[in-house]
Amino acid sequence: MKRFNYVLILLFSIFLISGCNKSQENSPTNNDDFYEVKSYLEKNNDWIYYMNISYNKYGEIKYYEFNGINKKIDKIENLYMPLRENGKIVDKLGPACNCLNYYQPYKKEFDNINDFFNSNKFQKEISIDTLNDLNTKYYSKSDLVYLFNEAIKLDYQRPIGKYEYTLNSLSKEDENGLWTIVTEGSYGYLEIINIDYKLNNGAYLSELKENNLYKSMYNDILNIENYIIKHQQVKNIYDKIELHDEQRYNVLFELISEIGNI
Repeated sequence: MKRFNYVLILLFSIFLISGCNKSQENSPTNNDDFYEVKSYLEKNNDWIYYMNISYNKYGEIKYYEFNGINKKIDKIENLYMPLRENGKIVDKLGPACNCLNYYQPYKKEFDNINDFFNSNKFQKEISIDTLNDLNTKYYSKSDLVYLFNEAIKLDYQRPIGKYEYTLNSLSKEDENGLWTIVTEGSYGYLEIINIDYKLNNGAYLSELKENNLYKSMYNDILNIENYIIKHQQVKNIYDKIELHDEQRYNVLFELISEIGNI
């Protein structure tokens, strides 16, 4: 029985590692079967919420998905995938990315929200009153209304993007700290990218952006993020962006080139 448990844990671990980089729905190979759009809402606690709407090739909505991703890669307490045996949790597997659906304290409400939208199958913009039958305590109905209305207005009929894996959580060390990259997107397009740098003292660059020692570095990172989103390009971009100190970012550009790879 122990050997069986170890095999299960290994299989779930493989699934989680690949799952952070791969979403079948945004794979370019599925172009004939579906369309997909996402709206985003950045919160002030490092979370970015999104609403995903997937259409079939006839323009009919297949499903709705409320979810979110954290901009930090640090381990978050109570964010895990439970491994169950006979209905009991026998292990807690840390996912390869900090996604909202793994956050256990609000999991029941999270699932109820997704069940509600998929049961009602709204086809046009909604209001707060539309959600009267949805009970929420942790997630704001105003946020849900905003996300849904932004998503339902998006034009789903677009050419598919080139990135098979738009959800990425990557990190790589250099001599002074740790570079981190978190991305999210839909239908093969990178739509959200957050690059940060965790210094050896534990502070993040994003927390030091007003510090004169790090302002130029922070602005460089913003320029890199904007270039990637605008041009949908991650390979060989170091010579296409004006930077204050190119040598400082050698490891970062190595990491950027891994975006979209499993």
